[in-house]
Amino acid sequence: MDTCTNRWERGNRRSISSYNHLVDSQKKEQKQSGSKNDSVRVGRKHSPTRRKIIFGGIVIILACCLLNVIIDTTGDEDDKQFATFGLTKLRPIDYEQYTIRINTWRRPKQLVQSVKHHASCSGVKEIQIVWCDKENEPPQELLKLKDSLSDTRVVIEHHEFNSLNERFNILEPTPTLGILSIDDDVLRPCDAIDAGFFKWVKSPHRMVGFDARTHVENDDGSWQYGYLSTTKKENMYSMSLTRYCFVHRDYMNRYQTLPKEILDTVSTKFNCEDIAMSLMISSLTNGHPPLLADLWAMNSQVKLEVDAGISSSGTHKKFRDNCLDSFAKIFGLKDRQSADRLQRAQWVHHEKSNMFDCGAEEDASRNLTYKKSKREEDLEKKWEKLRHSSDRKNLKKYLLTLLYEAGEDARANGLLYKN
Repeated sequence: MDTCTNRWERGNRRSISSYNHLVDSQKKEQKQSGSKNDSVRVGRKHSPTRRKIIFGGIVIILACCLLNVIIDTTGDEDDKQFATFGLTKLRPIDYEQYTIRINTWRRPKQLVQSVKHHASCSGVKEIQIVWCDKENEPPQELLKLKDSLSDTRVVIEHHEFNSLNERFNILEPTPTLGILSIDDDVLRPCDAIDAGFFKWVKSPHRMVGFDARTHVENDDGSWQYGYLSTTKKENMYSMSLTRYCFVHRDYMNRYQTLPKEILDTVSTKFNCEDIAMSLMISSLTNGHPPLLADLWAMNSQVKLEVDAGISSSGTHKKFRDNCLDSFAKIFGLKDRQSADRLQRAQWVHHEKSNMFDCGAEEDASRNLTYKKSKREEDLEKKWEKLRHSSDRKNLKKYLLTLLYEAGEDARANGLLYKN
């Protein structure tokens, strides 16, 4: 408003000065002709002009005030949105870039491959590596890569405990509020990551995932974990894995305050941290399941070859069944009478005709008022064209090109998953 006021005052002073000069000149002429009263009439004759100038200035001031009120009101609504969920408000950088946290364990080649690929994505501000191996130092190749990158900072966090809880335990400050949590054996094309990221910036209070999973309710009231096969068969989901998902940084901090029963279970069983995080966020967002990236982006996974992992053990499914049932009870998500009961949503929408729409709808708290970055605007134009293309081969070609580019280096190094 000060800028508008000063501008109006400067213009008004110039106009009034011109007006006074005109009146003085006419007064002088009238004095010479011996008609003093006429000089007064001359001044009065031009008073409407002065009134117009003053009125115009007042209109400008009022317009500026109204604009400030609109901006302040929008800011207040934005603040209320984040305050509702107890989250830090996004800053300009948070609408453009994100921080990656890689959970890793003795897979040096896969880790280096992951860092190398993700550092090539323009949306990545920083990569943080969760290092829980106290018996071994990070590989030299990683350290050399870390020093060679100029646009992306790589931070190695040395943790005291070897626990899956540590993947959410932030030791080094993150430059962004948006966190992409990933495992060290999964890659996705940069465009596919952005498909999830730009959905997250609209709903930062929700998790946005790339791996949908469901829960199964038994007749006796117990809940079981539904694998991908069950999720596909029912075409319904209620959770997302944290091996590739976007979450607000504050949720990672909040995870550290979960009941001891949950944290101890994750620590001793080396399992279920993804279930705990997904259910925690759902419990804080009225039982809503996570949002999902576009279907084509979910299908863009590039899997790296690894030795047998945790999921290959014979007790894995039983552990996850118990985790799901007990965690859901602790979070209050099993109560049939509660409005915050864990919800399920349709996974794939019209798969034969649309490779974009999938997962739950964004809720009323989504933010549509922020200024989009050029990267987001350019990608939206590209995706909108592919969405409405009459030839599905265009989308298939686009996806295959992205997959080839994302996995090209891994393929050359013999690291692609062979099955």
